[in-house]
Formats: sequence, structure tokens, C-alpha cells
Amino acid sequence: MSMLSQNFIDDESAGRRPPQIDGKWIASRQEAVRHYLWKRWNLRGDDLNDVVQETLTAALQSFANYEGRNNAEPGTFLIGIAKNVAQSYFRRLDRHERRRAPIEIAECIGIVFNDETEAEELARLLQEKLSKLPKKYVQVLQLIFYQDYREREAADKLGIPVDRLYSIKSDALKRLRKLCSKDARLKS
Repeated sequence: MSMLSQNFIDDESAGRRPPQIDGKWIASRQEAVRHYLWKRWNLRGDDLNDVVQETLTAALQSFANYEGRNNAEPGTFLIGIAKNVAQSYFRRLDRHERRRAPIEIAECIGIVFNDETEAEELARLLQEKLSKLPKKYVQVLQLIFYQDYREREAADKLGIPVDRLYSIKSDALKRLRKLCSKDARLKS
């Protein structure tokens, strides 16, 4: 469980109402956001500070939209903002494709990695596994994960209905998960 989630649950389980989500609450989660960005995105120094500040600013602007539907915790919403800000940051630095695509594919198929070295190895191993998939699966995954197409845009580019694209994407991720589960180097 994330540090952000634990603070919220502690408040709720102690019989207190959830915190008022305002600038003070967001600022109190700065270290948890910093830890997430350091651990998951391997950000350090000025890069880390920049992305943390951008995340907190985006959170201040976005929490007006937070509704807490389906018992969603505010900490989860905040980490989602941090993920989006980190992706945008790497996109701006032109390192986006190399870092984001393998990370997102790994998340989709349940593979966990701990550091930059593992992330680089993961990217290489995923490329190896992708090459074993049928062409239509590779095309869909390349468009969505590596070229930043939204599903509708990818479907238009391939000339297929969107629901068919979702089906192909789902099948591709299942096959990729199965290939990865057979490889001891990719055990989650």
C-alpha cells in the first residue's frame, strides 16, 4: 500500500472524516510523491525536484475534479497525477519512448522492476518477446505504447473498428504476458 493511501486509511479507520483536500493536504504528501518518482521513475536531483513541483501544482489544479468514486483514495489520484507529469517530463526531454513504453507494458502484464538497470534490461527483453508476436499484435502495441496513439487514432490508422483494436490489444497483452511468464528473467 502506498504511503499516501496509508495516511488516508489511518484517518478513516480512526473514525475521523477524510482530510479536506486542499493545498495543505497536498503539500503534506510531497515526500510520498518524491519517493514514488524516485523509486518508480528513477528521477534524481533537479529532475526530481522539478517533477515533484510540477506534480503538486497539477494536483492543486486537478483536485477540484476529484470525486472519490468507487471508494477511490485521494492518494491514488495524486499518484496518477505524478505518473502523468513524469510521462510528460520525459516526453519533453525526448526520452519518453525509451522509458515510458516498456514501463507501461510491464505494468499491463504485471512485471515489476526495481531500478534503471532493470528497466533497461526489461525494455530489451520485452522487445525480444514482442518480436515473437504476430504482426497485427506488434502493430497495435507499437502504435499505442511506443508512438503514443490513442486507441481511436490507432484504429483509424489501421483501418479497423475501435472495438476490434481493443480486442487485439487485449489478446496481444495476454500473449505477451504468457511469453514473459515462461522466461525466468521476467518473473514478477
